[in-house]
Amino acid sequence: MTTPDNRKAIQQGLEVLFAAERSALSALKLLLEEEQQALQDMDMDAVAKTSTDKSRAIASLQPVANQRSQLFRAAGVSEDSEGLSTLLDQCEAGDALREQARLVTEMTIACQTLNLSNGVQIKKCEHFINGALSCLIGDETGQFYSARGSQTSGREGRSITSA
Repeated sequence: MTTPDNRKAIQQGLEVLFAAERSALSALKLLLEEEQQALQDMDMDAVAKTSTDKSRAIASLQPVANQRSQLFRAAGVSEDSEGLSTLLDQCEAGDALREQARLVTEMTIACQTLNLSNGVQIKKCEHFINGALSCLIGDETGQFYSARGSQTSGREGRSITSA
């Protein structure tokens, strides 16, 4: 049975966790937006810097996840949305905490979406660079264009190095 003291401790624990998650996710989202701009600008130095900073921001979420797990285990609930719902039902400020949980979820989804978008952009850059390198070195497996402008492969077209 949950006592009033336990409910108060659970509520305080959730308030601290949600605040920490919002702060860390906000910083991560900002870094992902910076990375996205750097990718659009093809500024690889900025991409490298944001990548390092992004790794630190993601690592800062691990202690929060550990605290969340600890809180859920101590309360005897599962570490999923059902467990969170059970904890929120026990809190006096359950509705306010549900709103905070919703915001954390939205921020998490926004970060995931930005990260996926950046990953696609990185793959496009990588493909472009590999294609340019293939063209420059005369790679026989690269794609070339014939005198008529149609795409060819192999030695039908001429690479820049042999033009």
